[in-house]
Amino acid sequence: MKSTFFAAALAVACPSFAAAQCDPNADLTIVVSPSTASPGQLVTVTVTNTSSTCTYTLPSGCVFSSVLANDCTGPGVTNYFCTLALKPIGPGKSVSQTWDQIDDNGQQVALGTYAFPIRVFDPNFTMHELCATVDVGPTCPNPPSTYGAGDQGAGGFVPFIGTIGGLPTLGNNTFAIAVSNGVGGAQAAFFIGAAPANLVAPWGTFYLDPNLPLIQLNLTLSGAVGQPGAGSVLLPTPIPQLPQLVGVNVFTQMLIADTASIGGISHTAGLTFGICQ
Repeated sequence: MKSTFFAAALAVACPSFAAAQCDPNADLTIVVSPSTASPGQLVTVTVTNTSSTCTYTLPSGCVFSSVLANDCTGPGVTNYFCTLALKPIGPGKSVSQTWDQIDDNGQQVALGTYAFPIRVFDPNFTMHELCATVDVGPTCPNPPSTYGAGDQGAGGFVPFIGTIGGLPTLGNNTFAIAVSNGVGGAQAAFFIGAAPANLVAPWGTFYLDPNLPLIQLNLTLSGAVGQPGAGSVLLPTPIPQLPQLVGVNVFTQMLIADTASIGGISHTAGLTFGICQ
């Protein structure tokens, strides 16, 4: 308690000491929405100051003055004329800027990764360089989406199914299916099918057509055994570079052993996606 008082007193007496505690890498969060954009889709970059005491300052009226190819060391693609006026980001405040995917020649940029270099001054007016990226990818006719509804289990948690790693495009080795909100350490069955269904069972609803081939993967959820909502699993689903897969629609669902659920099984909603170029 005494050491906390001394630190506070020193911060008041010596503002530079207080400023030294400000770290933009920890205090500033950068959100790029969407993280994977279809060609021509407007991209928004938002910087939020999560600190309760530190104010950071942009050196101009722009959040980013250029867009670069690949990463923040890549060649310039789009450049902006930014007013030379300091722009503070106070505690709890956010600033945003959009990018329309148009390059300096007035053309739509190619598919790929693009970076937004963001420069800020800390309270000591030391310059820091941050970086955010967006993937400009293809448009998928059937992007990942859920259908139906999950059935709750222990603690009232409803198992959730979704995807990470961008769109299910050919050659995307980072694409994966993630399930969370299950019972920790529970046994589970993950199903992959070729068509949807809506079959009522004693334990809930099965969202895959059992009359067509099904793939079943038995596994154990992570998390503390028996802990409601603590169970999760990440299922890497790399998409091979096989042109014949384009247009194939996939349907999935996970069932989880759960004594607190009706019929002893909780389950996710159905998840579907189409493989695209």
